[in-house]
Amino acid sequence: MNHPTIQRAVELDDPKLAKDALQEIEVLLRASSDQEEKLYLLFSRANCYEILGNFEEARVHLALALRERPDESSKTTFDFMQALFCQREEKYAEALERFTNVLTVHSEELKRTETRFLYEDIQTRRAFLSVTLRKFQDAIPLLRETLSFELSKELRSDVFASLGLCHLAQRVRAVKTFLPPIPRARTDKRLELAGSLLPRHRLLLHEHASRSEAGIRAM
Repeated sequence: MNHPTIQRAVELDDPKLAKDALQEIEVLLRASSDQEEKLYLLFSRANCYEILGNFEEARVHLALALRERPDESSKTTFDFMQALFCQREEKYAEALERFTNVLTVHSEELKRTETRFLYEDIQTRRAFLSVTLRKFQDAIPLLRETLSFELSKELRSDVFASLGLCHLAQRVRAVKTFLPPIPRARTDKRLELAGSLLPRHRLLLHEHASRSEAGIRAM
């Protein structure tokens, strides 16, 4: 399957391209009789609506994609994209729960060599979501595992910064527990300074790569 307009829309996360892609998808769906292609197009359509910020419509078309072929591969993609939509909507606690559920429900599917990239994507997201939700103790082993993955230089830097923030937060908590009280202003300032190293947009975790691979194709 070679659909450059659709692929570019998803990879670039571009609303204008997403609108063009939706028009192309409609034409292709009417003409296609190949189930693999139809599944790809249906998941891509859900992705395009998500790029446009229309999450209600995105979920409608995501359900249609699953209905087309409700096998284990499609169910895994479906559940992953549901979690991704929550993350994009800044429903971080729900997103973390859903990503964790994907690992549990689809554990056998994620053991396949072909889906290794999806497992790594989920673990990386869980790590950063845990930091955002201040679940620092949970985040540390996830961040350490993430360092064993093949990461971009920028993302690896973010992981190290997040680890530093987690260890600092735990140290501050330990000081508060076992030593005489530290002036609140000083403690808060240290956490605020560390937190400023992690802009919120880092939470979106190489969206383009995950969309082009996991979010829009039937595995």
